[in-house]
Amino acid sequence: MTENTYIYNNKAAVLEKINKPLKVKKLMTKKIARNQLLIRVKYTFVCGSQLNEIFGKKGKDKYLPHTLGHEAVGIIIKAGSKITKFKNGDTVIISWIKNSKLECANAEHLDIANKKVNSGPVSTFVKFAITSESRVYKINSKKLKKIYALYGCAMPTGVGIALQAMKNLKKNNFITIYGLGGIGLIVFATLKYFGYKNIIAVEKNKERLKLLKKLGCKLSLNLVSFEKLIHKNDIKISEIKRSIDTSGNIFLMRNAFKNLSKDGKFYIAGNPSKGEVLKIDPYEIIYGKRIFGSIGGNISIKKNIKLFDRIVEKNPYLFKKFIDKSYNLEEINLAIKNFLKGKIIRPLIKI
Repeated sequence: MTENTYIYNNKAAVLEKINKPLKVKKLMTKKIARNQLLIRVKYTFVCGSQLNEIFGKKGKDKYLPHTLGHEAVGIIIKAGSKITKFKNGDTVIISWIKNSKLECANAEHLDIANKKVNSGPVSTFVKFAITSESRVYKINSKKLKKIYALYGCAMPTGVGIALQAMKNLKKNNFITIYGLGGIGLIVFATLKYFGYKNIIAVEKNKERLKLLKKLGCKLSLNLVSFEKLIHKNDIKISEIKRSIDTSGNIFLMRNAFKNLSKDGKFYIAGNPSKGEVLKIDPYEIIYGKRIFGSIGGNISIKKNIKLFDRIVEKNPYLFKKFIDKSYNLEEINLAIKNFLKGKIIRPLIKI
């Protein structure tokens, strides 16, 4: 590979070592191939999946050092000659969720020491992202909105799992959400949008509980308080027909399954650490409970962008909370620190 094939003066937050801060580095990025897109990333979010990578909760990382990030909004700078669905200047969502089987080679980077920095099919903690058209979704609006970055992961995951849970669910049935971070709040907003009012939000973060009350959640409380209400029979388990976990916490998952009617359905969207095991009583399955998993909500981003827009428009106070504070790429470690402390719902990074 000749030196002049690396033509993009790039910048990225790189994971060099597990359990260490990310390093913001200058990179030289290989020019795009005929089936690749070059995208100027404008805004990206940090989600729990990246935390799992940074802190080694996904197991051994064979690709260090590497770039990170998988949901963003940006503008296409250059489309390869084989690209037919996108053109220069298009505003697009970047997502790890594929829209087709099309795939291309991963981006190739060198740091200033001429050492290779790996990249997956999607990276968004970068100034210039290179990806295939299978990971990109066009936005028809001419305005570049920060909130579109949420459409690459959090929105399809939260909306998708809510849509699954709503199937054959009566409006007077109860549904419990465990963990009201970004995904959990989007689940809540989706249920509210479709007219479900008997929502129980189980969350330990006091500021998040205050937010839920402002959003009209009648039952927002921590796990201890929730179980006290069950013990006093103020809340009847027989009326809880759905439980959704977005926390990734095994203890909460067990409680979500336990505090569910005999014919209830439990949906898992949270990501526990690799190797953690959820222990349940098989008789609960025998007698009718069901467990379902969700990867990215199991819905099409392309077909649901208008629905995402409507849910955002109906919940302006909530979604303003996602975007009212942003961090520069150089501040990404501070953003992650505040994320871990529960000071922000989901860190928005301005590239």
